[in-house]
Amino acid sequence: MPYFETFITTNWDRYLEDICAAKPYVYDSDMRFWEVTGRKVLKIHGTIDDYSSIIASRTDYEECRNRLPSSLIGGKLKELLTTKTCVFVGYSLQDDDFLDIYEFVKQAHGKFPKTHYFVSPFDEKSEDDLLEKIHTDGTFFLETVKEHMCNKYCFLEDWVYDAAEEELIEVLHEHQDLWDSYDLQENPQVILSGMYQDGLIHALQMARDVRATGKFSDVHALRRRIFAYEDKIKEYRRRKSYSDVAYFRGFQNVLIAFAEALHSDWLPSPPRYFFAHCNEMDRDEFVSQLELLPDLHKAAFRECEKFVSRWPSDQKFVPQHSAWG
Repeated sequence: MPYFETFITTNWDRYLEDICAAKPYVYDSDMRFWEVTGRKVLKIHGTIDDYSSIIASRTDYEECRNRLPSSLIGGKLKELLTTKTCVFVGYSLQDDDFLDIYEFVKQAHGKFPKTHYFVSPFDEKSEDDLLEKIHTDGTFFLETVKEHMCNKYCFLEDWVYDAAEEELIEVLHEHQDLWDSYDLQENPQVILSGMYQDGLIHALQMARDVRATGKFSDVHALRRRIFAYEDKIKEYRRRKSYSDVAYFRGFQNVLIAFAEALHSDWLPSPPRYFFAHCNEMDRDEFVSQLELLPDLHKAAFRECEKFVSRWPSDQKFVPQHSAWG
């Protein structure tokens, strides 16, 4: 789920890094990178990746408790507990780790405290106004929230990523077949379809790489990116940079396919080929249109010819558009 951007944990393991793609913050010196985009996890009792950071003994705990209020890590912890609504999962109300963290809440809330949520299957009670108890198992709670977001709001189910992985494999095969089938010296216009397929490939690879973060799951965010790419495409078309038009149209079409998968049971397959005069198409149309491009869109054909002219005629080459997010 993309809505959980920051985690706080007293555990040493790498679960949040490996499963949720969160970047660990263990030392005060790490805080200089806080504005770097992506998920974050404050590991206030250290990490298994650095044994010297681990808080394990009673002496370690006392030193950590004394040090935390004045540290940069502690300052960020106070800020989060003061400005954000937090959900506590995996603690007991009598847990020393929880009580240490919660002491920060009471110190930091001021006159207008945030309400935080405490998820636990146990029958413990809290009289504190800052805590709202949710009586259930933590895993069940998160699964229920996700299911609700998928059923009622613009949130994609996980099967979409599996379908995208299959689509990526097919596009990669077709991309290789494109370069194997045509001589660019004879058919320079093929470059546009190659660049378009680069856009498809890079978008599908990005979806795979950020699966743990859920960044492609929020359809509202996808639609904003779709409109942003439309503006970019119009700008490149105005500049007559048709290879960029092709690339960003490919990238955009993957985003559109994800958005169209909402409340569906299949991921639409974007068209695999592109010409500047009629945009996307299937392979049959691509083959029939191939010889017509010089007359139908001379400016795009000249751009492709210019690109090919940079390479010796006796050398085979495969052009590739640089990746863009």
